[in-house]
Amino acid sequence: MERAATIGRLDGNQSGGGHERRLFYDKCGRYLFIAAAFLMTIIIFSIIFFVGKQGLMTFAEVSPLEFFFSASWDPSLGKFGALSFIVGSLVTTILSVLIGAPLGLLGAIFLAKVAPVWLKNIMRPATDLYVAIPSVVYGYIGLTLLVPYLRDALGATTGFGVLAASLMLAIMIMPTILSISTDAL
Repeated sequence: MERAATIGRLDGNQSGGGHERRLFYDKCGRYLFIAAAFLMTIIIFSIIFFVGKQGLMTFAEVSPLEFFFSASWDPSLGKFGALSFIVGSLVTTILSVLIGAPLGLLGAIFLAKVAPVWLKNIMRPATDLYVAIPSVVYGYIGLTLLVPYLRDALGATTGFGVLAASLMLAIMIMPTILSISTDAL
């Protein structure tokens, strides 16, 4: 009898508070996760509310038509036209996709169909590492390397502009396009 109790304890079949304790911990963990999810939901909606409230206060000084369709931006005169910023963002995005997408697709075709296995084994992890680089790092590289190069090569006064931004965004999106396209091929 005593031997059977010892074998039962060794097998993990304990009669006692072990099972109830685990259930209690599971319930506590469950309630903790629900509370954390609820708290995060409240925080996110609070951020959306306060940022939205501050953003809508802009339209107390300027009409939405003037804000979206005027290119005049002079806060000292109370002019807040964002059209040039919107158009610049769209042009930069379109140019970066026009540059980065074909290069990423060509790289994916090369990796999926042409490259030898040893090169695939090197390039695939390298591509995945490039996807993980934060955009701030790309921005710093563009600011310190690409902008001075473009300034000197093109004879521009600053080197800042749509071309530098588009090239950096193209470099940023190429690893993602290459990785997804390689998986698709």
